[in-house]
Order: sequence, then structure tokens, then C-alpha cells
Amino acid sequence: MSQKERDRNDGIYKEQRNRNPFIDLPDLADHIWGDKKNVPYNTGTGGGDNPDNPDNPADEYNWLGENDSDGDAGWDIDIVSMDPALSYVWQWKSYENKYYMNGSAYMNNKAYAAEAYVWGPEVDMTDVETATFSFDHAARFQTTLQDLCKVAVMDMSVNANDAGYIKTFEVPSWPVSGKWIFSNSGDIDLSEYGKTGSKIRVGFKYESNTSGADTWEVRNAKLTLTRKQGSGIEDVPAADSDNDDSVLVEVWGNNILAPEGAMIFDLNGRQCSGENLARGIYIVTKPTFRKAVKVMVK
Repeated sequence: MSQKERDRNDGIYKEQRNRNPFIDLPDLADHIWGDKKNVPYNTGTGGGDNPDNPDNPADEYNWLGENDSDGDAGWDIDIVSMDPALSYVWQWKSYENKYYMNGSAYMNNKAYAAEAYVWGPEVDMTDVETATFSFDHAARFQTTLQDLCKVAVMDMSVNANDAGYIKTFEVPSWPVSGKWIFSNSGDIDLSEYGKTGSKIRVGFKYESNTSGADTWEVRNAKLTLTRKQGSGIEDVPAADSDNDDSVLVEVWGNNILAPEGAMIFDLNGRQCSGENLARGIYIVTKPTFRKAVKVMVK
């Protein structure tokens, strides 16, 4: 399953509040119509082939792919200020069939003042223990670039007019100047957002002035999250019953479908409704279940 299809599915959910389960669970079709149609489907491990550690799942978001013409899907541009002579600051571009996000306020041999952000898709930081962000970038001319251009994070839990709504982070490593050669930024630690469980958008801040309006090219952005370990909830056996209907528990997108009377808990022991859930591990229990059911929302 390509990142393009996953990003499109995320975008559809954001607008319509429904998802395509065959994108979220790519091997599900094989269990319905394919070679594994007689093999029970395990919602917790996506079929059971090479499952992740269920007690410490990791998420990885890959954006702005250099080989993906639609790699900017789900990214939004926010222009704070821009000289009237300019028609854009951020733009998705390509060179020799390699794509990148281009930030620049230089036009007709003249530097202009500008400030603009480009924001990635929303990410839920609930139960995140560690978070690192990195990307590849290139910049031939570097006058004000390293002083003014930053990685930025928008905290959706903070009011837009309050401090902390947008926070910037220094880029650890810059590309060599004088050439258009892409190099990695190094890791930027965003683990602080896991402490509050905020929903965030990670992006880039471009800023320039009349002394320097360098061109900044970025691509292959990656956000890696490690979820916290479980809170000790185990698959505790329940009383034996001929009416065990635990097989009816299913994951459908980011919803858990469970039989009437079942209760759903996250790994912090909080009861959940089962709808519009964040990614992670959940426990479903009911007196008629022989044992609690552990499922993963991806």
C-alpha cells in the first residue's frame, strides 16, 4: 500500500469521517477473497504475519516523497505575510522527476520579505512516548536561511491566539551551500507533545527579508512515534460460557465494532465509546467473553 493511498484515505476521513478499511488493513481482502479466505483474520496484528510488538507499537508517517507526484497531499500553506510582488512562497515542484516542497521569496534577482508555513496532516499524539522528525533538504544559497527558517509544530489543543499554538525548532543539520545537494536534517525531538496527548501538525516555517530570500527545498519528511507500553491490562479469563460472542469484535477503520453489552478500554484503563478512536491498542470485555479481546486501531 503506497503512502499516497494512505494519505488520501486520511484526507477523506478528515472531510467525510469515513475510511476505506482495505487501505487501513491491506491484507484484509486476501482473507475475504484470496488465498487466506479460510484463515481467521486477527484484527490485532493485521492477519498475524510478522506482528508488531502489541505492547509498544510504533507509527511512522512518511510525507513529501521525492518519487510521488501527489506527495504534498494533505499539506496546507499558510501565508503570514508576503510582498505583493510575489505570487507564492511555498510550492510543490519537481526537477528531473524528483519532487520537493520549494520555499522561496526570491524573484527577478531580488530578495523580498515573506513569512509562510506549510503544514502536514494532523497527527494524534495520545500515548506517544517518543517522537522524532527528520527530512531531506537542499539550499544552494544560504544568507539568512539558517537564522530564519525552522521546523514548526502547530498544537491543535492550544488556542490559536495563545503562546504555544505554534512552536519552532532549530534544524540540526543544514545541507552544503553552493550546490543543490540534498542531505538529511538529523532528528528533531518532538516527544514533548506526547506528554499532553495533543493533536499536532508538523511543518516548515519559511522566512526572508530584503537582505536574503534563500530558496529552501525539502522532501522525504518522516515522523516516527513510539507508543507507551500497556498499563497492565491483560487478557483476563472470564467465566466459561456457551454464549461467548467475542468473535463479533471487529476493527473498522478507527472504530471498534463490539456486541451489545461489551465495554472498550484504552491501555490507560479509560472506557471508550468505540468510535473515532486514536491509533493504539484497546481491550474489549464482556461477561460472556471467555477472555478479553485485544485489538489494534491503526
